[in-house]
Amino acid sequence: MSVILFLAFVAIAAGEGCCPPDQWEAGQDIMVGMVTAGATHLSKGLNRVHIDATQKIIAAEESLVVDGAPVQLKVIQDFVKGIQYLIQNSVCQKTTIGPWVSRCVPDNATLVHSVSIGSGKNTLAVKTYNVKQGDLDIYVTVTADGCIPVSQNQAGSSSGVNQMIVVGFYDVTQGIKDRSVFDVPAECNGVAIQERIHPTTKLASSVFHL
Repeated sequence: MSVILFLAFVAIAAGEGCCPPDQWEAGQDIMVGMVTAGATHLSKGLNRVHIDATQKIIAAEESLVVDGAPVQLKVIQDFVKGIQYLIQNSVCQKTTIGPWVSRCVPDNATLVHSVSIGSGKNTLAVKTYNVKQGDLDIYVTVTADGCIPVSQNQAGSSSGVNQMIVVGFYDVTQGIKDRSVFDVPAECNGVAIQERIHPTTKLASSVFHL
């Protein structure tokens, strides 16, 4: 069974124009369709993500349905140590990860439109950008004030995997309420670190996701 790890905005090159806060937390509702090695996989569910750009660390709690089966995950990505911890059913997997990449809307993104969401007095001004990342076509919507993530949709191919991902963000708050979300659990003590090769665990990283 393929597990989709989806943590926050897609990691792309930093841009001066629009970056979210250095520390923020959010809920995500996600749906991911993938085709790999001729097999089709569908994942959907809810995540809670915690991003600290100052300390270069991300954590997430994920409640997913992957190919019809429920999956509960805890993920910590420590970019200072270069290690990802993935805990499922009290079993920890440690793998190497690449360097930290700022989660910003890059300077070369194309502004698609500036619109409002809602109606009447209950409206929110947003901007939608299109980002090309290799063979991925990404659309990111952020608030016009503050670059707070609203949604991200992407389609295309990455590492030989055809994919379509739809993500909505909600209950976004600035800062980290409880830093214990970054504590590595005891299950990971003594576990050997594996090199991260192309995965059964596919990291779907977004402009605003892990």
